[in-house]
Amino acid sequence: MNQYDEALKKETAFLGQPRGVGTLSFVQLCSSFSNYAMNAVMIYYLYANAPAGLGFDKADAAQLISLYATVVGMTTIIGSYVCDRILGCRRSLLVARITGFIGYTLLAFPLGVVGYAVAMGCMVFGSLFAGRCIETLIGKFYDENDGRRDSAFTISYVISNIGAAAPALAGVIAAKCGYHAAFALSAVLSFLGTVAYIATYKKFFGNIGLEPDDPLPADKKRSFVVKMLNCCCYRRNSFSSFICNRKAENIFLCKRSKYYFHLYPACLSCLHLLKQEDRKAREKESTLSASTIYL
Repeated sequence: MNQYDEALKKETAFLGQPRGVGTLSFVQLCSSFSNYAMNAVMIYYLYANAPAGLGFDKADAAQLISLYATVVGMTTIIGSYVCDRILGCRRSLLVARITGFIGYTLLAFPLGVVGYAVAMGCMVFGSLFAGRCIETLIGKFYDENDGRRDSAFTISYVISNIGAAAPALAGVIAAKCGYHAAFALSAVLSFLGTVAYIATYKKFFGNIGLEPDDPLPADKKRSFVVKMLNCCCYRRNSFSSFICNRKAENIFLCKRSKYYFHLYPACLSCLHLLKQEDRKAREKESTLSASTIYL
């Protein structure tokens, strides 16, 4: 760690804390506000009649909400692993914020079921990178014996909970202007958080959190990336099939997912294994045989 990074750690410009902690607290506020606002009106949007909503049954809408919450909770674990061992906190958080903003933006437009599915995919993809990046990155600004460490987490937690006011505001906007206007509010706040993070990316953070704490070897990193892509393809296919099975007019999307997205995991795995030079010829033949049977 260079002298500039040490100087950043000793800053007290933000409530006695480093400026980077202020940026992260603002990003956390925007993220929580956007998420709470979206979740507050999402179930109503799902079962509201078209064109205002998507027209799902109430039971199916509740299942979709539960499915999304479960998948995000599971992928957060993977996101923490990606943060610690592959990308590092800074890069992981940047990818998560950008994909989250794309997801909110898609919801802000009347794109129907397809737009909703892609938006939820962006959210899940973002959680694959986010994990607990913000908390980890805040901790990196302090040494173990720094007395400001606990107060920094308290400040960040209090600021992020301001987003609890989002459901009331989003509900009023949805009632007056429609659901897409409420989602647009989430997109705007997500945009502000992303811009603030990018604008202070180097100035307030230096090299803090730029590299992973325990990086994977190159060969294991490639293997993990392939597995993660396989996981994304599988979840996307399952989610699309669930939606299409509930709405007859989306049968084309369902068939397309069924016939094409099942091919991606096998192709990715096959190409990755065949590129490894240390694989024996017999192992490569077995890989080709297994992939052929799968296809």
